[in-house]
Amino acid sequence: MEGILLKREGGKIRLLPVKGLAEKVIVVAINYTNAKIAQKLREQGVPLVEDETPQESKMRSEIKIANFALTHGGGAKVYPAHHQKDGIPYLISDTGRSIFQEQGVKISASQVINEILALEERRVFLQTYRGVTQMGLQRKKPPKFKTKIWLWPRLIDKKPKAKGFLEITDKPFPSAYQELINAVFFVGGIFENFDPQGIAIELTGRQPDGQSNYSLQFRLEKS
Repeated sequence: MEGILLKREGGKIRLLPVKGLAEKVIVVAINYTNAKIAQKLREQGVPLVEDETPQESKMRSEIKIANFALTHGGGAKVYPAHHQKDGIPYLISDTGRSIFQEQGVKISASQVINEILALEERRVFLQTYRGVTQMGLQRKKPPKFKTKIWLWPRLIDKKPKAKGFLEITDKPFPSAYQELINAVFFVGGIFENFDPQGIAIELTGRQPDGQSNYSLQFRLEKS
């Protein structure tokens, strides 16, 4: 059975079944607050899409939720995330069906990216996004960035619908991207994505000096 293998260091292996994994688009979304890395990425050609106001960010989210509802015939699905505030989990919406969400799972971002690139020849696209929230402005919190990498099977003749991206297929990654992924992250969740059809892996809580307690690999059905 095809799927994602979640291997605990020195422990058991869990299989998260994903049918047709080899043909799916895989999106890795990396959340972080290091503005210097985001700026370096921009200087090295990775587009930075920034919302000007909380209203713009909210509208963008509502459009995603509406598209989800149209695609799946229902309202936005909401799942509890592993981060908590005042004892209550944050909520993740409009991300598709949850395949995996569990607290305390830390993995190396570079290990995950290398595993995906080894699946087959894939087109690679990069973009960084920064949203704005009213709470963030009021509390003067550091900006939060999300750099996405789309790993697109060559047999699918499409590109991301996102506004602004850098294609680096058959080219080396920007050095700032290597700096970004040379760290350990919590797995915020693994989702069955709806646009594009595929898998989304959310990483958060960047720890340059952290130690992973899991590794993520892929198992494909033999042809």
